[in-house]
Formats: sequence, structure tokens, C-alpha cells
Amino acid sequence: HRDLHSFPTRRSSDLTPNTTYYYEIVATNAGGNSAPSTSASIATPQVQAYMPGTLTAMLSGLSSISLSWGVSTNASGYTIQRSPDNGLNNDWQTVGTKTGASATTFNDINLSQNTTYYYQVIATNSVANSLPSNTANATTVPAAPGALTVTAASFVGTNLGWADTAGETGFSIERSANGT
Repeated sequence: HRDLHSFPTRRSSDLTPNTTYYYEIVATNAGGNSAPSTSASIATPQVQAYMPGTLTAMLSGLSSISLSWGVSTNASGYTIQRSPDNGLNNDWQTVGTKTGASATTFNDINLSQNTTYYYQVIATNSVANSLPSNTANATTVPAAPGALTVTAASFVGTNLGWADTAGETGFSIERSANGT
């Protein structure tokens, strides 16, 4: 009878989380190899989702912002959060979720004009959520100026006037000879 502590053992340390591994043992000596032992299996536990890759935000319409980020290892989905002040007041609000590790885009729609929005993404799985991604931001376009008026200033000049819009940093005047 052999002491249980004297049985040969070997440690496997290069395993992937959330994976099933199957083992069997073959004894060897100068005469050759034995038949294999019975097989045994073990499933490694799933681990916390890793932080998503670099998040980017870009304007995708007058009042929508498109987000994209890199795949997170061990993620089963993502939570998309938005803040009006980059989280300075701990005011991150969930604006969407995506299911699947490769679901790495989101379009935030119906946003207010002339507003900067800040975003972060958290990878999720059944064990634990990741730390938030980097923050990314984009600014929606200002509202259109209103009530354009044109008056003659001379035989070759005009005066233009319009209702101001809040938050613009400038105006572009466009002119055509045919109205298009």
C-alpha cells in the first residue's frame, strides 16, 4: 500500500480560463509504453472580463454618436455608459448593452444638439465586470441658425442677418447663383 503523498503529480499552469481539459497517463520504461490510464477531465473556471480595448467616439449624424472599442478577453457582453461631464460628478448612466464578445460597436441616437458627450465601456461576464475602458467623447452639431434675411446694401452688395444659435464657434456663409 502506497502513501497517498508519494504518488507522482504534475502541475499544469498554462491553461486557458473557461476551458475543459482531458488527461490520461501512460507509464514508460525501457520496455516501452503502457496502455493509457482512464481519462479524467477538469474545466478551468471563467475569470473576470478584461478591460475593453481602446474606445473611440465620432459624430455619425446631426444628433448621433458612433462608438467602437477593442474586443475584451473573457467578455460575454458590454455595458455602454455616458456622462455629461466625463464622470466628474460620478454620473455615468448606462445607455446600452451589447451581447457577445465581438459586439464592439454602439450608436447613441437622439442626442441634444451642440452637446459634448463622454463615454466608457465595461466588459461583462458571469464572474465579474471589467474596469471601465478609456473615456472618449464627441460633440453633436449646433442647431441651424434661424430667420435669415437679405437686404440690398448697394447695387453690388448685400447685408445678411440671422438669428443666432447657442454654442457655435463660427458661421460659414454659402452662396449660389441658382439656389442649390
